[in-house]
Amino acid sequence: MSHRAALNLNNLSAVYVRQHKYQEAEKSIQRAITIFEQTAGPNHPDLAAALINLATICFDRHKYKKAMELDRRALKINEAIFGPAHPVIATSLNNLAAASFHLHDYAGAETLFQRALSNWKVSSSPNQVLLGDTLRNLGMVYLAEGRNSDALEYYKRAIDTHEAALGPNCSPLIADLEAYAAVLRRVNDYAGAEKASVRALGIQVRNSLHPVL
Repeated sequence: MSHRAALNLNNLSAVYVRQHKYQEAEKSIQRAITIFEQTAGPNHPDLAAALINLATICFDRHKYKKAMELDRRALKINEAIFGPAHPVIATSLNNLAAASFHLHDYAGAETLFQRALSNWKVSSSPNQVLLGDTLRNLGMVYLAEGRNSDALEYYKRAIDTHEAALGPNCSPLIADLEAYAAVLRRVNDYAGAEKASVRALGIQVRNSLHPVL
């Protein structure tokens, strides 16, 4: 089969994912990966993209170790092609860190999220939304480790980054503010927690009436 057929199978897997047909999606992307390996070799960016897609499916199905294996392979390919300061590298690092977190490897997750954060800082075209997501993820790690002051710092940075990128009523702020409020309650700052929770609720209500990103 041709490289084009593999691309079509890759796209088909995305359709299956939207339909929540994960077994079909996994079979389709596995076939695409096999064809990419045969037609383009082991170091092609399309193969890396397919590996990332399969890793995402595995992650969604709670196959975290398999997801990490696939993401590491894709990361190695993309680093060789794009270098260490490309946005796709930060995305792969973020994915690896998320899987580590779900395996309760908080130290490993922190290291990977911090590497992703460093990558965004040196990237020629940083995605501020994904940068904000990475900051929130680090807050999540610190919260799990009981490092409340670090969690508050990174949740606040996530709030500031998302707000600067998308405005004061963007959807990512809801998760940022709710997480921030949870840590404030943990440190007995109930007034601050209420303020953050009320703002999150206000954005949620506003977006239900006038949806924004």
